[in-house]
Amino acid sequence: MRQYEIQQKDLRRQIELQVRRASANCKLAASQAEDSELAVKLSEEELTQARRRFEGGVTATPKWWKRKPKLRNRRDDRIGVLFAWSQRKWDLAQATGNGVAVVEVTTIQLSGRALVHCPVTDRSR
Repeated sequence: MRQYEIQQKDLRRQIELQVRRASANCKLAASQAEDSELAVKLSEEELTQARRRFEGGVTATPKWWKRKPKLRNRRDDRIGVLFAWSQRKWDLAQATGNGVAVVEVTTIQLSGRALVHCPVTDRSR
């Protein structure tokens, strides 16, 4: 009987550690998604400013076209970050033993869309 209790306690600790890691990874991925969105917005603003300068005659060469690849790269990066964030949310759902993670739902705005943020609600207390 003592062996069974030790195994149960060990299993609970392993699950708790897995949930904590998944939660931390989810929070990190959400933060990276916010950073990625800011980077895209900054690139869009830089491109718009460069276009206006050229169209207004402030610069003689159309430097705005040099900014397009940067914007494209940041948008591509954002897709990867959002995919990773979705994966972290799935990992959290699996760690908590749910098809869908039990989370406190808060939102962040990315490109005008509300996306779910994923801090875990600790229900063990």
